[in-house]
Order: sequence, then structure tokens, then C-alpha cells
Amino acid sequence: MKIGFDASRAFHEEATGTENYSQQLLHEMLSIDTENEYYVYTRIPREKIKYKFSQNAKVVFINQPYLWT
Repeated sequence: MKIGFDASRAFHEEATGTENYSQQLLHEMLSIDTENEYYVYTRIPREKIKYKFSQNAKVVFINQPYLWT
């Protein structure tokens, strides 16, 4: 199954509750589920994200700020 994950808030440097929750949820899902294919949608380019993604995760950078509102 293909699963999309809105990680637009998951990788901010100044993480608060929403950002921490989003990042921890993504981390747990990717560490437990190796069968499904994840599409992680983010506003931050992959090169700037300090996170090691699993093999079943594809990071999709969307550089359109109004798309997230």
C-alpha cells in the first residue's frame, strides 16, 4: 500500500508539540512497518533534513508555501 504523510511540520529546527508529535509518529511508523511504501511530503529539501529515512520512505519536496494552507 502507498501511504502519504504530511511532514510539513516534522522537521522544523524549533520543534514544539505539533512538530515533535509529527516527527515521532513518522519515526515509529517507519520503524515498525517495512511492507508499505511511504511518501513523506515536506517543505524542507531532503538535504537539509537531519534524519535517516528507511528504504520504504520516499521524501517528496514541495516548494509551494500556499499549498500547505
